[in-house]
Amino acid sequence: MKKPLLLYFLFQYNFVDAQKSIIGNYRDNFGHQIELSNDSTFEFNYRFDLASEWSVGNWRMKGDTVIFTSTPVMDTLIRVGMPDSLVLSLNKIPKRMSEREFAIDNITSGRQLPDYVPKKMVFKKQRLYEVKKNGKLKKKKVRGFFTKKRFVPWYRKID
Repeated sequence: MKKPLLLYFLFQYNFVDAQKSIIGNYRDNFGHQIELSNDSTFEFNYRFDLASEWSVGNWRMKGDTVIFTSTPVMDTLIRVGMPDSLVLSLNKIPKRMSEREFAIDNITSGRQLPDYVPKKMVFKKQRLYEVKKNGKLKKKKVRGFFTKKRFVPWYRKID
C-alpha cells in the first residue's frame, strides 16, 4: 500500500511542478504571443503593423501537450426597432453598444479571433511547439515577411 501511495504523490508533485514551469509569456518570430496564467487561463495576441487580433480562454495539460479552449467574449449590440444581438467583442470586457459605436470600433480596433489560437501545443525545453493537423510538431523554419531569411516557428518563453 505504501508504494502506490508514494508513486501517486510523486506523480502529483511532478505534474504540479511541470504546470508551474509552463506558466509565463511566450512569443514567436511572427508577432504571436501567448500568456499562460496559473489559474489555467490564457491570452493570445497577434500584432503586425496595423493589424491586431486576440483571444482568451482556458488551457490544460495532458502529458507534455497544452490544450487550448477559446472562450469568445460577446458584446450586446442594441439596434433601434430590432431585437438585441450578440457580437464578438472588440475588447476583453463585454458591454452593451449602439450600432454607431459598433461601426466606429470595427474601423479603429483590433479584432477577436477565437478560432485563430492553436488547438494544441507541446511544451519542451521552455518552448511551445504547434501541433499540426497530422499530429506532428511544427519545427521547419518559415520564411519571414519581406525577407528571404528563415525563422524558427516555435514560441520561446520570454519571462
